[in-house]
Amino acid sequence: YLESLTGEDMKLPGGRYSCARALVERRLPFFEGFSLGRVCHIVQLAVSQRKLLGYLQGALVPYGHSQSKVKDECALQQQVCAGARELSHLRLATWDTARASMREILAAAVLDGSSPVPISSVKRLFRTRCDLELSETTLGHTKLTDLLQDFRFSDICTVQLQAQGYMVVPATGDDDKPPASNPEAPNQTQRVVFCEDEPLCFEDDEAETSVESSSSPPSRYPCLSPSVLSKNGTVGKIVHNT
Repeated sequence: YLESLTGEDMKLPGGRYSCARALVERRLPFFEGFSLGRVCHIVQLAVSQRKLLGYLQGALVPYGHSQSKVKDECALQQQVCAGARELSHLRLATWDTARASMREILAAAVLDGSSPVPISSVKRLFRTRCDLELSETTLGHTKLTDLLQDFRFSDICTVQLQAQGYMVVPATGDDDKPPASNPEAPNQTQRVVFCEDEPLCFEDDEAETSVESSSSPPSRYPCLSPSVLSKNGTVGKIVHNT
């Protein structure tokens, strides 16, 4: 079914619940008799495990047309994603400079009282404070959340869900040495297992701003719960890149 879609029919709402509801409204014969909850679970599997759906500009589309596929391929080859923001005058962060810069950013946030750091602000802080472009794909990851949960960051920071959304907090302990590398699993992560029903923050503050823009047309789908709403009632943080 997904391979047969073209044009606007390919685009589904980016939230798991909204996507499932849109699919149910299409009255697809293979979903006949399925509850909305069951379709939600199928959408989750299609995105997170089966790679049948992926993200493109906030919408879910067939995986072959998605930015998710592009990022997967770039991460495999450890290259900059062509669709990502590229600032030619900034150097790409390496593992060493990424570790040092993340430590510097977190220390500065503690000193000025702005700790913890929203995950949506991390790339901007790398640019403005450290003159570096942080590209998760060049370091072998498709998501910033996964990158910051890589074992090589485990002595520097952790990712936590707090009232304001997903935040990067300093790791406990004073050990400045990176964890011992594992040659058999260079991209091994110590991932936080988030509840599937929790909202995932956008990983770039520019993406979050675009969602909250008052010029955005109203959605035909109801707001997700839990979610963070902007003043005009649009969803500011939704399940994204699960």
